[in-house]
Amino acid sequence: MRYVYPCILEAEHEGGFFVRFPDLPEALTGGRDREDALAMAKDCLVSALSLYVRNGEDVPIPSPIRDSQVPVTVPAVIAAKLDLYAAIRQQCLSKTDLGERLGLSASAISRLTDLGQPSNFERIEIALRAVGRGLVVESHAL
Repeated sequence: MRYVYPCILEAEHEGGFFVRFPDLPEALTGGRDREDALAMAKDCLVSALSLYVRNGEDVPIPSPIRDSQVPVTVPAVIAAKLDLYAAIRQQCLSKTDLGERLGLSASAISRLTDLGQPSNFERIEIALRAVGRGLVVESHAL
């Protein structure tokens, strides 16, 4: 899945920009200028998505980007963690079950899906393969 969410940038009368995400109504932020607002948007997006993971809820699927919206992409390691989390939920796996497949503890699996914890990208990739998933990394012109 591509974790690219549409955001809406609204210029504020007193300067700066207000940012909101149609797919994540709780994700609201702003910035001094467009560049700052987009940097804050990325952090806000990851924080909002973390709440879904922490609460054991389905992560909202990004809607298509409309002409008036700006795409915000989560960092690659976060996208990999989100995909692992989604696969675990879809397959109704416990973290203990996946840990047994990989020879890891349930707490190690929890760290692999915790968006706030640093994780080795290769270890996430191995865990994804264990749930029948693979990664494709793509780049694009900005």
